[in-house]
Amino acid sequence: MATQYSIVSIDDDRVDSEHLRRTLEAIPEWSTEFRSYTDPMVGLTEVIRRPPDVLFLDLLMKPQSGLELLRQARSLGYDRPVICLTGLEKTEAVVECLRAGAADYLPKESISPAVLERSIDRAICEWQIEEARSGHVRDLEEAHGELKRSHRRTREFYRELSRELSRPLTAVHRLTSLLQEELPEGFEQGSGSYVQLIREGVDDVVHALEDLGDLTACESGRMALRRESVSPGWILRRVVAAHLPTARRERVALNLFAERALPEVPADRVRLERTLSNLLGMAVRYTPCGNEVNLRGRRSLDGEHLEFLVEVTGRNPHLERLVDALPADENAPVEDPELGPSLFFCTEVASLHGGRLDGEISGAGAGRFRLLLPLSSPKGRGASRGSTAPEQETTELSLPGAPS
Repeated sequence: MATQYSIVSIDDDRVDSEHLRRTLEAIPEWSTEFRSYTDPMVGLTEVIRRPPDVLFLDLLMKPQSGLELLRQARSLGYDRPVICLTGLEKTEAVVECLRAGAADYLPKESISPAVLERSIDRAICEWQIEEARSGHVRDLEEAHGELKRSHRRTREFYRELSRELSRPLTAVHRLTSLLQEELPEGFEQGSGSYVQLIREGVDDVVHALEDLGDLTACESGRMALRRESVSPGWILRRVVAAHLPTARRERVALNLFAERALPEVPADRVRLERTLSNLLGMAVRYTPCGNEVNLRGRRSLDGEHLEFLVEVTGRNPHLERLVDALPADENAPVEDPELGPSLFFCTEVASLHGGRLDGEISGAGAGRFRLLLPLSSPKGRGASRGSTAPEQETTELSLPGAPS
């Protein structure tokens, strides 16, 4: 079956256009629909109205050159292959044509059936490839745009859900606090313990909603830190105090160790406290009865960071899964689908502070989380660089070992 192409020539020399037509007709097994125009503007109008497969342009036309006509055609949205013809062989002309969007450049004296066949086939093939690529790019851009819109709607839904649920839960939290304060003596082991359980459950849900709200803000790039000078010891004591009831109920020894005179750290107090609370809460929740969980605060060996460590003694498969769920770097996704949001929130907070969250499992199965945050002044208060290990103190919030 003969190959069929529509060809247009815009050349102010009728003899050259006729020579082009006869050469095209000499190509074996080709059938061409050939149109020619000697007036550049008339030819351009017809090409835009009825685009051919290939357009041939003479560069040396007057009053408008082929190069000017090519640029004008491209500006009007004409994207089909264009092959430039000229009787002159100038490198500058070749470069200008190709830069303006021509598919090829042929000297008129070199025109032959074989040369035209090769040039036209290559120009059409390259155009088809570019069209397919552009089509795929358009499809991908449309799909990406729809995904972004869907993601934005999902973020807005979760943000609104977080707001709506936090209001009644906050009210329940306040009511349980009032109820605990008004319980008569002797109720601690009865109704009082149930009230405490309700309060802890509400706290867990409120914290999860707060994390959810912050995660949606992180993904949209709208979560900003409210930095202030924060006392690490004060944060550590608050976090341990919040988890003492759960540790006591689970018969897990919860201990706090902090270096003396820890320097203040520039941090978002609320989010730092929630991050440590998330890590300590997961450790306490998944630590078997009779084991210990330690929360430590200390200055790093380089003297430029603070280290917050959550350590668990004894083999703990749950902790191993938590550590494995941590991303390898700040751009990697959290792998664990169930615990991902909490860990992702912690890693995001660490990253926004210019720090890092990582984990480690020892050969015996014991493990730890480490939150590393930079200090504003490496030579601030606390242990100096190169000093010996500072004295540590166990706070009054430590629990004795779990009963046997």
